Amino acid sequence: MKKQVLWIALDAIFLIVFNVCFFVLLGGAKERGIEGIPPSVWVSYGFIHFSYLLLLCTPLMVRRGNKAMADYARPLYVGTWIYFLVALVVNLVFILVSLNSTLVQLFQQLQLSPKSGLLAWLVNRLVNADGITAAWLLNLLGSPISTGTAWVVNVILAGLAAIYLIANGLVNEDTAEKQERHEQELVYVKTAAPRLKALVDGATDKKVEAELEKLYYTINSSPLRSNEAAKSLERQVLMMLNDLEDATDKEDTLRICDEMVKLANRRNRMLNTNN
Repeated sequence: MKKQVLWIALDAIFLIVFNVCFFVLLGGAKERGIEGIPPSVWVSYGFIHFSYLLLLCTPLMVRRGNKAMADYARPLYVGTWIYFLVALVVNLVFILVSLNSTLVQLFQQLQLSPKSGLLAWLVNRLVNADGITAAWLLNLLGSPISTGTAWVVNVILAGLAAIYLIANGLVNEDTAEKQERHEQELVYVKTAAPRLKALVDGATDKKVEAELEKLYYTINSSPLRSNEAAKSLERQVLMMLNDLEDATDKEDTLRICDEMVKLANRRNRMLNTNN
């Protein structure tokens, strides 16, 4: 419980810091005489929160599994991080420009004359050399980002992120299904081999021990892949293994071993033939 609280607190740090800075910036804009916040600012504000929420929800998009599945899911985390950082930078620029940011104030100070300093003189000369007036540049930077521009840019970014996440999700889902199928195929060998090994180690009769070893090596060296027909034989082998573990008579033990070897060999031939 304490760990969950710490994670929630960590996730909330960005939201708290960003919102404090954002509303302080809004207050500063009003103090500079900007009345009526442009709608594009709220569009940018919303998409920054959306991208961060998507980042926090990434673990819910990852199919739980073993360490291999965690490795396959890593591109999903990278994708949401990249989308969040790009959306954050782009929308911060939109917000600052729309609120007549410090960058514009800098140009206001530097556009006056060479008396304002060497830097101001260089700015004016470079700007005028290209046929662009400082006033035009100031007007460009001082103009709020249109609502349509903010929507279009953010929808494109969100769309690219969605395509990336869906594509990775499909790949991860396919990988998870293959992983589960492979683990199911391993059940036959992983379950039977250790149990047979215990029977071999506990055998006291030489003939019984030899038959058990033959059965053990037959199953332990079996192909790991499987199919529906082979699974039917696998189930029969595992059911007979229960009888073998309960057998107390030597003849019953040898008979069951012989039948299990035949079933195991039949399964192996079937899989080798299909291959």
